[in-house]
Amino acid sequence: MVRKIKTRLSWRDYFYQFIEVHGEPIISDGVLLFRDGWTYSLTSYNGPEWSPPTDRRKLKRLKEIYWTEMRSRYQRELQEVRYEILGIREWSQVKSLPIRQRVWVSNEDGGGRTVYSNADTTILDHQVEDLRHLIAECEKQLEDLE
Repeated sequence: MVRKIKTRLSWRDYFYQFIEVHGEPIISDGVLLFRDGWTYSLTSYNGPEWSPPTDRRKLKRLKEIYWTEMRSRYQRELQEVRYEILGIREWSQVKSLPIRQRVWVSNEDGGGRTVYSNADTTILDHQVEDLRHLIAECEKQLEDLE
């Protein structure tokens, strides 16, 4: 008996490997733009993909677009987290019982579980610090382009 083996290309896996190498993308001019100037199809895992332009001015412009958008994204997220912290603190002052929170804890396998506890801003405070560092990194990248 002959064993049949069927293989398929996994363009989805390829795409996620691409992201691991080139970083988190943004959408720019109808394509995914990466921090190093690579671009990738917005509509298909199998591409096409385009290498960074060889013209230094064009590459600089793509990087400016990328780092400006990432900075804006992190600033918006920082504002949302700050509002959430403020809300927890304000609600905690006017409620007779501790406010409860639901936290999703992920694991390496891609799964996770929901944990319930009394509301605490510790995790959010760490998130604020992480976002501040990410914003500073974006600003450094933009300065380096000047």
